[in-house]
Amino acid sequence: MNQDDIKKYIVCINGGSGVIFQPMDIDYSYILTAKHIFEDIASDTYNNLVSIYFFNAIANAYELITPLFELEKGENYFPHSEDGVDIVIIKLPKIDNVEKIIIKEDISIDYKDYCLYGYPSIRRNPINQSINSGWFRADLDVTILTEIENKRREADISKNQNHAELIGSSGGGIVRIQGDYLVLAGIQSRVISNEEVLGRIEFTPIGYFNDIIDEYQDKLTPLLPPYMNNFKFLKDEILNLEGYFGETNVETIRNKLKLKVDEIQLKPNDILNLSFKDQLLVNNENKATILSKKLWTSWLEYLIVLQIVKNKVIDKNDVSEIFNKIRLIHSETQKDWMKIMPDIFKTDLYGLNDKGILIISTNKNPSCNIIEGKEIITNIANAFSIESFKTDNAEIHPLQQFKFMHINIFEKELEKNQIALNTCTGINVNQLIPKLKEIFDEIL
Repeated sequence: MNQDDIKKYIVCINGGSGVIFQPMDIDYSYILTAKHIFEDIASDTYNNLVSIYFFNAIANAYELITPLFELEKGENYFPHSEDGVDIVIIKLPKIDNVEKIIIKEDISIDYKDYCLYGYPSIRRNPINQSINSGWFRADLDVTILTEIENKRREADISKNQNHAELIGSSGGGIVRIQGDYLVLAGIQSRVISNEEVLGRIEFTPIGYFNDIIDEYQDKLTPLLPPYMNNFKFLKDEILNLEGYFGETNVETIRNKLKLKVDEIQLKPNDILNLSFKDQLLVNNENKATILSKKLWTSWLEYLIVLQIVKNKVIDKNDVSEIFNKIRLIHSETQKDWMKIMPDIFKTDLYGLNDKGILIISTNKNPSCNIIEGKEIITNIANAFSIESFKTDNAEIHPLQQFKFMHINIFEKELEKNQIALNTCTGINVNQLIPKLKEIFDEIL
């Protein structure tokens, strides 16, 4: 994610702005915005119609969502039920390529270094000029401040923008980049005062959109990425085997693995409701990472391996039991996993059985896939105090209790066994799953 990517998530909607959010829905997208931008919808300017411009990154141009439409409460227009709470969800047919946005409900920490993105009116002149990239503006260095009335919070923009400079940004997003994702903390509502020039704005934290979701449960789905509702959204992103096998053989292996994806009955959201949900991340990892696509892609690979090894469909009870024997934890770090060992060792590993396996998932391909060898284990163990370990036996170093490996090991072992696997992709295709089981058994 970079600054140029953000533009496709922010829309120009009538006289204000809004944020595109892709929820757990394969057919619809949401526009999260402010209620008050529709107060003048009956004027001659809008004639009771909503116009929404969004940036199509593939076409590298702005597009108008057509046809223009009227607001129908409970169908495409879902306002917060409290009069003073200035937020609304607009429901539209799905807008593609906007799936890397996640919400941040806990803004009591990490409250600095946000930006406000929108289409302020001051940039829309002349009024008859077509929308272009020059209308889009980022107001930088936004700091989240105290709670105020009507479920809003105050925030400070560093450049002391005044009222006239911020009109039109209402409904825009308070966001920041976190790795591959855009993190949304809230929706701008208004400028504090026409007279006070301190760059102060009011915004509604994103968590209050859950009130709208709860009220319209039959029409709206939670503000979670679509893959949180079905692992099938991630099936094309697992076990990249390019370069290891011939094209035909890769397709055969992938098709077999995709069949295993189709067997999975669990959803990422199901796993978040299990008792071990707070043990999915490496120590000190940002809590927003719990919705990371990489985390759930790794979980999909993990479940495929387990289903092949166990030769059964893994359900909630199975995964809860297996998690205490073979545990997966994740970090969004761009460093080699060996560089974050202090945090890995401080992770909550309670419940992991002695001689259990700890699989680490990260965004960077590792320098090594497994920590093994008595001398290596002893050297690393001697470098870390055991005082802060969170294990059932705190007197033993985790490296001496558990087997540590990176999720990448499964792909690399398939590469090492490519000759044997290639023989299972033709007339011997029925031997492919047994061969995969043999390979995964040996790793584990």
